[in-house]
Amino acid sequence: MTEQRKREIEKEASDTRKLAEILTPGISDIFEVCDTLNIYYVRYPLGQDAILGAAILREDDHIIFSNSSVVLSREIFTVAHELGHIRLGHLNSQYSKIKDYSFSEETDEKEAEANYFAACFLMPREQVILLPEKLQITEWTPLEVVRMQSIFNTSFDATVTRLASLHKITKAKQEELLQKKANIKVSSILRTIGKDASLCFSDQSKAISIDYLKWIVSNYSNGLIPKETVEKALGYLGIHFEDVIDEERIPVAEDFDLDDFLEGNGE
Repeated sequence: MTEQRKREIEKEASDTRKLAEILTPGISDIFEVCDTLNIYYVRYPLGQDAILGAAILREDDHIIFSNSSVVLSREIFTVAHELGHIRLGHLNSQYSKIKDYSFSEETDEKEAEANYFAACFLMPREQVILLPEKLQITEWTPLEVVRMQSIFNTSFDATVTRLASLHKITKAKQEELLQKKANIKVSSILRTIGKDASLCFSDQSKAISIDYLKWIVSNYSNGLIPKETVEKALGYLGIHFEDVIDEERIPVAEDFDLDDFLEGNGE
C-alpha cells in the first residue's frame, strides 16, 4: 500500500468518525456507531474457527455481520474492518458480500486497506501520539500498552501494531512487547488498574440492530422473506412473533435463509 493511499484511508477513517459524531479517543460501543451510520449489524456466535465477519450490500442497505464467539476486542476490530470495506467502496454492486476468515495484509489489497482503516478508525493518529504524554508514559511496558488498549477498546496486539506503525515504538520494542505478552494475563492487568476486562473474553452475543429488525419485518410484510426468518430474528431479542406482526395480512416467501446468511455461504 502506498503512502498516498494510507493518507486517503486515514482521512476516510477520520471523516467517518466525524460522521458518527465520535468525540472520545476510543469508541465505547462500535455497534451504536453502526446505528448512527445507518448500517445494520448482526452478532452471532458461530464458533472460534468460523468466519470472523462479513460486509454485505443488499440493494441500498449495508449489513455488517460479526462472529461473537471470538474475544470482544477481536470482534470490535472485525466490525471496524467490515466498516472499512463499506466506507472504502469495496462492495461495488447491489448484491455484494465480502467474507473474512482472517485478516492478512500480505495477500489481498482490499483486506490490507480494511485493516488499515480499522486501525485508524479505532486508534486515531493524533490520539496515539498525544495520549502517552497525557498518561505520563516514559517507558513502554505491557502495563502501559494495556492502559492504552483500555482507552481504545482494542487488543494488546492491535495496540502494539498501531504504536509501531506510528513510530511511537521501534519494531524491536514491538516484538519485545508481544513476547512479554505471552507471559502475562491481560485481563488481570485490566482488573488491577480498575478497567473492564470484558475485552479479553467472548460474550457469545446474539444481537440485531433495531433498524435491521425493522428492515426484516418490512421485508416480511412485503412477502420477501419467510416467517421462520422473522421468528429467529425476533427470538434473538426475546420478542414473540405474534406480538408485533399481524400474520393474516402478510404473505410468506420461501427464498431467504437466515442460517445461510449468517454463515456467509454463497455470494
